[in-house]
Amino acid sequence: VSDPDDDNGVGIDVFDDTLYADGVISGTWVTFDQVPFDPLAHRFLRLLEEGGTTHWQTSPDGQIWSDLHARPTPVEVATTRIALGGGAAGLQASPITVELDNLNITP
Repeated sequence: VSDPDDDNGVGIDVFDDTLYADGVISGTWVTFDQVPFDPLAHRFLRLLEEGGTTHWQTSPDGQIWSDLHARPTPVEVATTRIALGGGAAGLQASPITVELDNLNITP
């Protein structure tokens, strides 16, 4: 999620078995928090903006959510852009599959 100029934004990412709550603040990449990625405990990921606070959240079932991190919202929510993606860094011995499912829908 970022502003139209990409100067400010927030993201929730998995890279090299680590789950990151991160963002871009005034053009500078910042990691707010990180934990070892657990594919069962972190099966569902979401960014929630509520009352001026952004919550980086995880859930094992899409019903009960836990904050990985929370902080005052660094972007103007009314003018944000959403980007979804996946991939792998470096050379891969075989193709990978990235699946984005249950977008805005929980089980």
